[in-house]
Amino acid sequence: MNFIIRNYKTEDLDEVFQMGQFLGLSIQYNGDYKAENIFCLVDKEDHLHGIGCLILDATWYVIDEIDTIHLMNYKIQLNENITDTRTYESMLMDRLIERLKEIKTIYPTKTLGICSYCEDKDISDMEFLLSKSFEMSGVVPVFKYQLSKEIPSFELPEDIKIKEYQFTDGKAMANYQKANKDASDGIADSEPELWFRTGAPEFKCYVATAGDEIVGAISTWFIDEGHSATENIFVTKEYRRKNIAKKLITVVLTELKDNDKQIATLSTKGTNKNAIKLYQSLGYELFYNLVEMHYVI
Repeated sequence: MNFIIRNYKTEDLDEVFQMGQFLGLSIQYNGDYKAENIFCLVDKEDHLHGIGCLILDATWYVIDEIDTIHLMNYKIQLNENITDTRTYESMLMDRLIERLKEIKTIYPTKTLGICSYCEDKDISDMEFLLSKSFEMSGVVPVFKYQLSKEIPSFELPEDIKIKEYQFTDGKAMANYQKANKDASDGIADSEPELWFRTGAPEFKCYVATAGDEIVGAISTWFIDEGHSATENIFVTKEYRRKNIAKKLITVVLTELKDNDKQIATLSTKGTNKNAIKLYQSLGYELFYNLVEMHYVI
């Protein structure tokens, strides 16, 4: 069957939902998905058979402020009727790379890239990306915590409190993002992704506060039956080495255990020795590795 690639149109959304509920919801509600960065694989009758998206990363939102690699993640999804999947993945990937080059003309002095994460066992996926001139940028270890184990307890300074946080409005988001930026050298988590994530099953965010100020946070959400994520962990620079990260993590682990979860997982950069040391000290064990791959221009 002959296919062509064209730009996404809002009328495609119904067919996107038929391809995948999560993909449809992401395009409809996640602000990191921009229509101009989405491309459709269609037949001669203009029916959708595949889709490729560039998805803004948090680094994109500081493109005028911070000199770093400004990344986009990507998503390629094909209909189940497609048999020669690599051929059409390749077509869509070529279009995504072409789109990145178009964006580069708007930001000629900036370093831009497409980012992907492959499980260490996914040799075929890595070979495909290498054939597209991606490079292996680093390793992201994924750790798991077996919730059958006893969860340790930690004391906090009297002025630090832990509570569940509600993203009720823009002010609540701004307060969270202010702390996130302080903890992460000015690059906070993507706000559109956070808003989207708040609607995910079992999403919860806990914060540590000193008075009215957020000084740390952790989020958790559903992965699959018996498995939840413990991610987006940070503590602002002024409040480190006060057991805040340990307390946030163990509060969440306790709740997950009470809700009959079996494992909790988190990830970090393979070069983040302090975070890895912290997670291992709490009882997290290496689960598997992701290979971080970049196409950079």
